[in-house]
Amino acid sequence: MRKTRYELEIASPAGYELDKDSIIEANKIAADAVWQSRDPRKAVANADVIYTDTWVSMGQEDEKAKRPARFWRAFEVNADLVSSRRRMSRLCTVCPHTAVMK
Repeated sequence: MRKTRYELEIASPAGYELDKDSIIEANKIAADAVWQSRDPRKAVANADVIYTDTWVSMGQEDEKAKRPARFWRAFEVNADLVSSRRRMSRLCTVCPHTAVMK
């Protein structure tokens, strides 16, 4: 029996996915309601909530140079991505205000 009424689709670039055990454990709780893909448009298509995080944790800014710029753009939550969804969504972010305000 599903313990949550939500479905979760996670979009991330190759090499940055959650480990398979985490997906399996999440699906034990969510009754196969957790998926992972490499397609951000597919992930937001029917989303009620779009949640984004940063690619670099605060205090680890030097890691940014190690991340390929090609996926920064492809997975950026921007007007183009948000407008591709099929219905109204809420947007949640953990970015610090300085990043959001730029």
